Amino acid sequence: ANESNFLRGAQAVIEAMLHSPNFVFWMEETSSPKWKPYATAARLAYFLWDTTPDEGLLDSAARGELDTPEGVERTARRMLDSPKAKGGLDEFVSQWLRFDRVLNAARERRYYPLFNRELATAMTEEARRFVGDLVWNDRNFMQVFTASYSFINSDLAAVYKVGPPPHDFDRVEFPPEAERAGLLGQTLFLTLTSKPEGTAPTGRGLFIREQFLCEQVPPPPPTVNANLAPVEESKPVTNRERLAAHTNNTMCAGCHNLIDPIGLGLEKFDAIGMRREKHKLLFYPVLESMVAARTAKPKIVELDLDTSGVVTGLKDSQFTSPRQLGQLLAGTSQCQECIVKQVFRYMAGRLDTPADRPLLNRALQDFQDSGFRFKELLVALTKTRELVPARREVHVASNH
Repeated sequence: ANESNFLRGAQAVIEAMLHSPNFVFWMEETSSPKWKPYATAARLAYFLWDTTPDEGLLDSAARGELDTPEGVERTARRMLDSPKAKGGLDEFVSQWLRFDRVLNAARERRYYPLFNRELATAMTEEARRFVGDLVWNDRNFMQVFTASYSFINSDLAAVYKVGPPPHDFDRVEFPPEAERAGLLGQTLFLTLTSKPEGTAPTGRGLFIREQFLCEQVPPPPPTVNANLAPVEESKPVTNRERLAAHTNNTMCAGCHNLIDPIGLGLEKFDAIGMRREKHKLLFYPVLESMVAARTAKPKIVELDLDTSGVVTGLKDSQFTSPRQLGQLLAGTSQCQECIVKQVFRYMAGRLDTPADRPLLNRALQDFQDSGFRFKELLVALTKTRELVPARREVHVASNH
């Protein structure tokens, strides 16, 4: 009985801790003017470095260098020249591109023998280095969707079907016939938006709508069965044919017409990002013996792929490859604005609201005027009220 009472008491304490906003957020009371610059220093450090402010930053706060937007901007530029800024960028990229999903992904070994933990880790490192190259070399950040190169090791080279680089994660150019470009042609995106047994056009379209266009697509109605019928050996079909069930259902069509056509345009790349010319189906015989099942040969059916895609809502948005889709996204103001929103959300630890529209517009204008230099976007956002709070404001931001 005593042990049971102890466990119930411990459970109550832990539940109270987890429900407390102080466990999930840091909350800074800035009603006292003397604490305001130190609150700004903390926000700058977590935003740009993903760590606590160092002695130099606290000294800047003490000297009053963080009391004005101009002072904050000068400090932010110095911080971006620090090696610590790499940690801040890496954390943003890992959250924006959902590294957790690929690191926790599983694949059917009979279909994707190359996939393992080491390959998944390499996928995240590729994306990290690719984005870092654009940022720290002051390139046009919208090339994140259009660049024809990446940084790979020998494991990734096997997926990309190119020769391994001389050193791990050297820069490698993709040939034009590969039709790869930017994040959309990289293994990370193509893997994290797929399922263990194959590609998921719906998942790919949804990710692009939410992460690159900042649109919210509602979940399916609770009364709708979102599971598609399994593919049968007697009637093999492609994903395009299977997903017709979504658009033929009036309860599903509204949302799926927005997301499925995007993912279907990327069907030339399988569930680990390897290019394919056919949709290959493997049908294994059902055997009672485990030994026999492991050595059984599957029946292979290859179907033609239709990789025509479209981004409904964007003008002239037909495409058939990641390269074409990347060009479309990079050139649209909605995608450019979404990049600004994603960085703002990371900085503020919350979704943007209509009240944030003026500051987001100013940051977008600075981003565009700079030729889409990401560091200029970071600096532009440090000049907002999220970093320089008014008196008697309680700031709430996520603990990343």
